[in-house]
Amino acid sequence: MTECHGGEVMDWWRVAGRAAALIAVGFVMAGGGMSMTTWHVDAVKGNDTNDGRTPATAWKTTGRAAKGPFAAGDRLVFAGGQVFAGTLTLKGSAGGAPDRLTISSYGEGRATIDGGTGDGLVAEGLQGLHVERLIVVGAGRLAGNRGGRGVALVKCRDAVVDEVEACRFQKAGIVTWDSANVRITRCHAHDNGFVGIWMWGTAKGYVGHCRSINNPGDPTIRDNHSGNGILLSGCTDATVERCESAGNGWDQPRGGQGNGPVGIWCHDSERVTIQYCIAHHNKSTSGDGGGFDFDGGTRDSVLQYNYSYENHSSGFLIWEYGSKYPIRHNTIRHNVSVNDREGGIRMGKSGGADITGLFIHHNTVINAHDPCVALQGAYIDGKWLADGGLDGVFIRNNILIGPKSGEIVKGQGGARFEGNLYWSQGGTFKIAGHSSLEAWAQATGQETVGGKVAGLFADPKLADFRLVPQLTDPDRLGDLIAFMLTADSPAIDRGLDLKKLFGLDAGGKDFFGHPAPRGAAPDLGAHELR
Repeated sequence: MTECHGGEVMDWWRVAGRAAALIAVGFVMAGGGMSMTTWHVDAVKGNDTNDGRTPATAWKTTGRAAKGPFAAGDRLVFAGGQVFAGTLTLKGSAGGAPDRLTISSYGEGRATIDGGTGDGLVAEGLQGLHVERLIVVGAGRLAGNRGGRGVALVKCRDAVVDEVEACRFQKAGIVTWDSANVRITRCHAHDNGFVGIWMWGTAKGYVGHCRSINNPGDPTIRDNHSGNGILLSGCTDATVERCESAGNGWDQPRGGQGNGPVGIWCHDSERVTIQYCIAHHNKSTSGDGGGFDFDGGTRDSVLQYNYSYENHSSGFLIWEYGSKYPIRHNTIRHNVSVNDREGGIRMGKSGGADITGLFIHHNTVINAHDPCVALQGAYIDGKWLADGGLDGVFIRNNILIGPKSGEIVKGQGGARFEGNLYWSQGGTFKIAGHSSLEAWAQATGQETVGGKVAGLFADPKLADFRLVPQLTDPDRLGDLIAFMLTADSPAIDRGLDLKKLFGLDAGGKDFFGHPAPRGAAPDLGAHELR
């Protein structure tokens, strides 16, 4: 049996995420000042006939605690180190719970709310809710929890979930549903079924400095994916940053079929930014199991400054499953992918509209097993159409280091390659049956700009691309010096001026936070040396 561990699991972002937490506190308190009354709950010494106003007159159960009475700005606190059985359910307006309610622990350590076979904490229709310093546990996705959620915010606004550990729920550790202006910070979601952290239909959502680890799969879902790390579904104006997602998806019951879970991803969403995150060792029993994904219906969104390594599937996936929304105008820039299976960057569709307006630039992709870029085309009516599914896909200024004897790029229909550096760990060029960059360019028109070959086949001379640093702390992305250019790299000043030539915003800084470009022209890949 996997236990929730409490404070020690929070260490790596406790200091680094402090700023995010302080912002979150201000975010709630700005609406109405200081707390009026603090209500106490003590599972050992409390009594539900008490008034709850002091530790000595605390209530005893979650059922009593949910009834209040509360006023705007009040605090509801549970005795640290104790376990409180049963779901804590709070409803706004007619339900009796007020705006700007804070739910937390008091005394030593964090309190645990044990949802057993159901939910842990459910809040519906509240504004300004702040949930902090709690552990919520379920009976286990295989051991009795049935569709449970650790913390569920339904139709809430201006809410914060901070420093919460959620585990052993069949559905989700933390979920927001049809909500707005919600911040999830410094949380740890693990050993849940369908997903660790999930925002559904949420506007202006933020997930920062969180960990979503070892969420294996929901045993009740046999016709779709489960076992995701962090998922945004139908969201607008959302940000995920400084998060780690790892070891998810290994027990998805839908084995041997098409789609599967991903570490950090979104679908049917617009204006999403996923940045400064790490996804590694995510798995699947069927398809997917990759690091990051812009899936069907994603538009006007950016994946940047992320590190993906050793996932079951691609590091960065762009896939249209058949959404009612177009998948268009998305950007993948200044990321690093190492040894992600099925391609460092992979794209295609199995339904719906073609992928259009996709801009992939200044990434460093290293793969000892599979292609750096896999253009799978369209899978329609049970057949692969290698030249379909992609329309207006531009791949520029990347460093692509492929396997010793395999293809660096697989497939090419609908995608345009310009100004990339190619290399293989065996020093050989292999793309679409061609053994040289010049032959490929002459036969296909790829890697030509203004009638000249713009690409480069050369050893990029990274500090040590053979390393796969097992980094887990997103605040230490700057330590990945193995992927930096050395002073004699041919990638220096060899990039295309994306703004001048194509009117494209390149982001203004590289993977390591350096201003970019800094030389006569942009450097290739995720690092700008000078």
